[in-house]
Amino acid sequence: MSERETFYQMDGEGNIEEICTTSGNIVAKTDMISSTVRTAWKFSPVTADVICQKIATGMTLSAICRMDGFPGMGIIARWRAEEEMFDEALGYAESARAERYVDKIVDSVDDTRGMDKDELPAEKLYFDKLKYLAKVNDRKKYGERDQKVTAGGGNVTIQLHTGIDRGMEQVPSEVIEVVAKQNNTEE
Repeated sequence: MSERETFYQMDGEGNIEEICTTSGNIVAKTDMISSTVRTAWKFSPVTADVICQKIATGMTLSAICRMDGFPGMGIIARWRAEEEMFDEALGYAESARAERYVDKIVDSVDDTRGMDKDELPAEKLYFDKLKYLAKVNDRKKYGERDQKVTAGGGNVTIQLHTGIDRGMEQVPSEVIEVVAKQNNTEE
């Protein structure tokens, strides 16, 4: 059979099945797949789901692609471009992986209470790595937030409602910038 008449998918046990496109029958089944067959892979929702599950539990995409029975990075890149749902699912899986890193931090915080002061720098480095990984995997939730205050170069009008009618005060934009900078450094 030529490559145009078959496609490949992963079954529930991680085995690769070669399926005939006309009959739908399994032509071949293997637990390992060669790199020449990997390039011919068509999108499979089953394989995509397994990949997303593995990412959500902490595996990297490059590690999954190196595993026997999984498509390579080029195939995944093509699937992401062609299958919007797969690309979204990978995003959700990466967010779940970020939650996993945050959970690791929370779970191990109490372990630091009895530590010697010489052990704390290594533990801080470990926490910093986990925070970085959480930020990389879910920038919206754990990334740095940029806040810019622009005053337009002129005065800014601030109206405070105290219950006493005193009118409005004109505050120079330089004062607003100083207050904004102080608030950003305190956070």
